[in-house]
Amino acid sequence: MSGKVKAQGSARTRETLCALPNLPGSVMARNVAFKAKLNNVFFKSFKGGPAVDRIWDTDLPGFGLRVRRQSHPDKWSWICAYRHKVTGKQVVITLGTFRQKTPDEARRAAKEAVGKANTSDDLWSIRQSTQEALAEQRRQPSMDTLWQEYFLAEGRHKKWRIRLEGLWRQQLQPFFGRMKVRDVGPQDVERFKALHAATPYNTNRGLAVLSRLFTLAVKWGFRKGCAPEHPVKGVERYPEPPRERYFTEEEIGRILEAIEGLRSKAGRLAFLMLIETGARSAEVKRAHWDQFEFESDRTIWTVEASNTKTARPVARVLSSGLSARLQTWRTLSDELRSPEAGAPWVFPNVRSPERPMLTLKGAWEVIKKKAHLRHGDRIHDLRHTVATMLLRKGIPLASVGDYLGHATPLTTRRYAHVMIDRQGELTKAMTDVLHEARDKHATRRTAS
Repeated sequence: MSGKVKAQGSARTRETLCALPNLPGSVMARNVAFKAKLNNVFFKSFKGGPAVDRIWDTDLPGFGLRVRRQSHPDKWSWICAYRHKVTGKQVVITLGTFRQKTPDEARRAAKEAVGKANTSDDLWSIRQSTQEALAEQRRQPSMDTLWQEYFLAEGRHKKWRIRLEGLWRQQLQPFFGRMKVRDVGPQDVERFKALHAATPYNTNRGLAVLSRLFTLAVKWGFRKGCAPEHPVKGVERYPEPPRERYFTEEEIGRILEAIEGLRSKAGRLAFLMLIETGARSAEVKRAHWDQFEFESDRTIWTVEASNTKTARPVARVLSSGLSARLQTWRTLSDELRSPEAGAPWVFPNVRSPERPMLTLKGAWEVIKKKAHLRHGDRIHDLRHTVATMLLRKGIPLASVGDYLGHATPLTTRRYAHVMIDRQGELTKAMTDVLHEARDKHATRRTAS
C-alpha cells in the first residue's frame, strides 16, 4: 500500500515539475537535467524562471545554457561541458553571456571548445594552470609581511625604533607595501628614489632600510629564482654633503631666550642639557636618574654604552646651574608621578610614564620661531655649535671628541676647519719666525 502511494506521489511530482509555463513538455526542471533544441525558435517562448537551472542542447552534446533560476536574460550564460580524460572530472566552461552570443555563435564556440578538449589548447587546462599560478602568487609574501617579519626579528630592538617605523609608514609602505617581495625589481627602487628626490637625506635612510629588508628576504628564501636577488644593490644613493650649520653667538643668545620662554618645564630643561653638553637628542630623551651622580661640588652624567650611538659610555660634568635645575625637576617630577609608576626616566612620556619622552620637535619649532632661525635648522645643529665653540676657545680636538662622545678622532676633525681664528694666529706666528730668520741672516752677511 505504501509503495503504491509513493509511486503515485513521485508521478504527481514529475507532472508538477514538467508543467512549467513557456517550456516544451519534454523539459524537466529544478535539479533534473532537461534538453531542448537551443535555437531562436525555442527562445521566443522560453522565459526562464525560478524552477530552471540549466538546459542542454539536443543536437550538440555538452552544449547548454546556464539559467541560474533567473527570468532576466542578462543573468544567463552559454556553457560547454565535457569530461577530462586525465582527472575524470566533468569540466564546465563558460562561453559567454546570453546577450553576447546568438545561439548559432554559441554553438560554434562550443564545437571549438570540444575540439580542443584534452589537448594542449584545452581551455580548462589553461584556466586551471592560470588559477594555480594565481594561487601561488597569492601565497607569496608581500612587502607588508616582510616588514612585519623584519620588525619582529630585529627592528623592534633598535634604539631608533620610532624613526624606523616612521620611515616605513611614511615612505616605504605607501610605495612598496602591497607589492609581492618577488615582484620588486631595481626599476621599482629607482622609481621610489626619484619620487622622493626632494628629500635626499630621508630617501637615503629609506633605501638603507629597504636594503636590509631584501637582505633578509634573500636569507629567508623569499627571492629564489629572482634576477637580481637583491634589487637595492647597485642603486646609487643621493650625495650627502655635510650639513655644516653652526649658530652664531647672537643666534645662541636668541635661542637661550626662547628656551626660557617655553611653557613646558621639561622642554626647557631638555634643551638646556642639549645646548650645554652637546649631547645627542636621543641621549637626553632617554636619560634616567641612575645615570646622574649628584655630589656636593659637582654632578656627573654618565650615559651607558647601550644608550649611545657609538656604543661607548660618555661621562659629562654638568654646570652648577644645570645641576640645580635637575635636582629641582627631580623633586617636582617625583611629586607628580604616581607611586605605582616607578619610572626612572628624567623626562617620562606624558601619556605613558613608564616610557621615555618621544620627541622634542614641537618645542624646537617654537624655539625656531621665537629665535628667528632658518626653516631647515635642526636640533642636531646645537651639537655642531657646541663643538665649534669649544674648538674656537682653543680646546684640543681630542678633548672635544671625548666630550661629545665621538667614536674616532676623524669624526671630530670635521669641525677643524672652523678654527679659522687660531689658524690665522698660527700663520702670523710662522711669518714672524721667517722674518726674524731672514733679518738675522742679513745681519750676519753685513757684518762679514
